[in-house]
Amino acid sequence: LVEREIGNKVDAIIINPIDSEEVSRWIDDKKKTIPIISVGERIDSSRVLAFASADNSAMGEKLAEAIAREHSNEKIYIFTYDQEEWVIQERYEGLSLKLKELSIGFETIYLSKGTVNFGNIFLEGLEQGSFLIGLDTAITEQLITVGDISDKIYGIGLSDVVISNLENGRISSLIIQSEYDVGYVSLMWLSNVLNKEDLKKTILKVYEINK
Repeated sequence: LVEREIGNKVDAIIINPIDSEEVSRWIDDKKKTIPIISVGERIDSSRVLAFASADNSAMGEKLAEAIAREHSNEKIYIFTYDQEEWVIQERYEGLSLKLKELSIGFETIYLSKGTVNFGNIFLEGLEQGSFLIGLDTAITEQLITVGDISDKIYGIGLSDVVISNLENGRISSLIIQSEYDVGYVSLMWLSNVLNKEDLKKTILKVYEINK
């Protein structure tokens, strides 16, 4: 799709990456000089002129506050990646620091990125009725598959799958960035590029949504 737009000689490209590392490699391999801006997740490339991102630490804190409203003595499991990925790391730091501030204990389960059906791997060791926490869309979608071990799933991210499971009560709460801001910032940046104006980093607002 992006290759097609480059072929159409567009003035600029706005990318909201699913896999920022893969997109970064793709961008660096290209010889094109077309301006590129990133929305949602930072792309680590000198070719990207600017990016708009949610405050990932704030997302973690807001997730902790959502958990605290419903938590009593249940076990809390936070699922995150074992690689150092700045987006997930910032979310984890915000979440873990806030939970500690609220005197709520938790256990962290580290996953290799790309793990398929990890819920089945850890199902046996989970306590019934536990809180299950996912720090991105892919993890949250996987948590939905862990069976009847828990009806207390909390996550960060947005997709048709997680929204559907929020509506049917499978997911208790989601933390998301403002999609309105994503669209607005994208158009603002496009105007900046066309008018040769400076681009600036923009922090997107974050929200909690529940059923």
